[in-house]
Amino acid sequence: MDSKNNERIFEYFKIYGLHNERNITLEMDSNAKILVSDNGSGKTTLLSCMYFILDKSFEKLDEICFSKIEMKFSTGVLLTINKSELVDHIEYSPSFSDSISERILSAFPRKRLLHLIKMASTRSYFQFIEYFRDRFSSSRLQCSPRELYEALNRFERDALFENTGVYKEWSDIVDQNVKLKVLYLPTYRRIEQDIEDFDYVSESGLINFGMRDVQKRFDKISSDLKNSAVRLYNSLNAKVLTHLTSDYEADESQYRSILNIDVLRIVLGRVGDSLSNETKESIIRLVDNGLITEERYQPLVFVLSNLVDVYYAQKEQDDSIKEFVETVNKYLVSKRFVYDESKVEIKIVNLKNEITLDKLSSGEKQLVSIFSKLYLEDNETIYAVLFDEPELSLSMEWQMTLLPDIINSNRCGFLLAATHSPFIFNNELDSMTDNLCVDYIEGNDEQS
Repeated sequence: MDSKNNERIFEYFKIYGLHNERNITLEMDSNAKILVSDNGSGKTTLLSCMYFILDKSFEKLDEICFSKIEMKFSTGVLLTINKSELVDHIEYSPSFSDSISERILSAFPRKRLLHLIKMASTRSYFQFIEYFRDRFSSSRLQCSPRELYEALNRFERDALFENTGVYKEWSDIVDQNVKLKVLYLPTYRRIEQDIEDFDYVSESGLINFGMRDVQKRFDKISSDLKNSAVRLYNSLNAKVLTHLTSDYEADESQYRSILNIDVLRIVLGRVGDSLSNETKESIIRLVDNGLITEERYQPLVFVLSNLVDVYYAQKEQDDSIKEFVETVNKYLVSKRFVYDESKVEIKIVNLKNEITLDKLSSGEKQLVSIFSKLYLEDNETIYAVLFDEPELSLSMEWQMTLLPDIINSNRCGFLLAATHSPFIFNNELDSMTDNLCVDYIEGNDEQS
């Protein structure tokens, strides 16, 4: 795990009165643990509750039968959530009488509406509408996108819903005590289904094992890298004109920076159609045969050295893509991911023919989703990973390497997994296994 983020998040997590029959406790003595308790002990429920809290989606706790949750952070701060406070807070009595508000309030289930209000209050209009259309295109709301956005913000401003009072107190405690970004991986048996719940939970925190999100991730990182190269190329025009009217002389470091032909091919490839292939090859020949050192090519040296600088500025992202490809390819059979650095394209080939993501098996899709999230989302993000039954759809060999590969990605600062398979911890993680502490309640008295 990342050495800078290897502290445990919390000391213990306890759910009182789960299903009105038991109290369950998880104690943490490190930043990684694998739960191996019996079926029905509450492992999945504990992971869900922890995700809802770390994601600050407190309204979703309303679906779970419990009386109280305690989470003592490693800082010593204790977060206490009483179910009675939660229920009182999410039940609302809308006072709006206009037809648009009434239609919106009646069109969505409470949980989905709360999430949409959160999304509208934290995004620009255009960001929200893009998000909404992606997930709710079938909605029969009879109002414009702008009316929807404004109504949701009005609900939030009037404090009928969340993020005020006790919700804000809980959110502040989480923000002050958890610096990692939560990544929740629920049971993989839901992978092939378009479950509506996946559409309106926090899209950054709950992984969607569908391939559409993975393809969007590929497209975004490719577009970002290409666009930054093209922007620099276009911005150099004015600088080149300045140098042409001055006594500019390329220095030794600029000459040295363009001598790597492989890197030069990559940066010229990223310029795209701004340069013809013939021009690109001519430039390569000038560098390869040493003619680039002639005085008349000094402005060209200036341009090329700046393009190479961009390549090295992007190298962290490039390296992340390469790490993703290398990691995922360990799990693939008769196919592999290929990263074309010049075109900035990630593709899958099978016997030299390109194939699409939907042709992958269920297990392969799971792995591609997880590692693309870890490696391709954001180089600066370190995750708290919550993983329920990682063994599903995976071979025994894959089970033994999955969690170590997640930990070794340097994007995971905390890991909590629940499993029924001994192969998941048949590796260097075998010392990190533990059971939930389950205390059954006698009669109707809650144990504390």
